[in-house]
Amino acid sequence: MAMSFFGIIFIAMAVGSLIILGPGLVSAVVAQRKGYRPWFWILSFGLVGLLVTALMPGLGKAATPEQREHWETRADWTGGVLSVCTFMLMFVFPLMGALFFVGVSAPMAGPAIPRPPVMAPPIVVEESMMEVEKMEVVPSTDQPESDGKSE
Repeated sequence: MAMSFFGIIFIAMAVGSLIILGPGLVSAVVAQRKGYRPWFWILSFGLVGLLVTALMPGLGKAATPEQREHWETRADWTGGVLSVCTFMLMFVFPLMGALFFVGVSAPMAGPAIPRPPVMAPPIVVEESMMEVEKMEVVPSTDQPESDGKSE
């Protein structure tokens, strides 16, 4: 019996998840033992997160409370960014690839590039259709012409 395409995708995602989640759980334990918050490190990009947590100093080695707070904030951000990257690689990108491969994308409503509006053709008026009278300009005689001298 042949395995379906979605079965292969599921197995690949499950194996990839175990490869990434296994070291991520170890990273969370290491982070907790060093005094950091472990939930930022659960999905910490596998061996990369494990290496980062192994190289981080323990919070007990901080000289001042400000340094301790700085190290803790930096570790939280680092673990959070690594976890978001892992989530994207584990779930979002494979799902997008599967949807693209299978062709289950939403139908497009129209072309991607909008077309210019359709304009009506210009109106052509032939000269034979229009009769134009030429008017002559005649000066009016109602007002006397002045010779430019004022009285």
